[in-house]
Amino acid sequence: MHWLLRLLCVNEVLANRPLYDKSHEEFYAPFKADACLPLPDYVEFVSELSKPNSYCDMLAVLAASSVTQKAVQTVWPLPIKPGDLSPFTKLVVGRGVATCCRPVHILWSTADFTAGIPDINHFVPLIERMSEPDTVVECEV
Repeated sequence: MHWLLRLLCVNEVLANRPLYDKSHEEFYAPFKADACLPLPDYVEFVSELSKPNSYCDMLAVLAASSVTQKAVQTVWPLPIKPGDLSPFTKLVVGRGVATCCRPVHILWSTADFTAGIPDINHFVPLIERMSEPDTVVECEV
């Protein structure tokens, strides 16, 4: 299903450029407000997103949330400064997602750790082992 999800994400991004283009005034507000979050420009993003098995970033997570209509909780366990959350730890709520009830949890990972700087470029799903009662988390988008 990887190819289908990627194709649906490309269609989503092309059809809704203002949400995914960091130079546009209607860019996704939580990402716009985070000066520490590294994001590519729109053309670079679409180019990489359209290549199977290419790297992913937070914009790809936003597109996947919009396509699947599920909120996505991303986690990168290493903070930049002690006590701070990483800019890769976010609750991402895509276009049209109505609730954050039971978001999909993913853990960012890296395939390359050159010169002590991780290249955070893919993720693995975190699967819940024990079910808890459904709870709704109120989200401001």
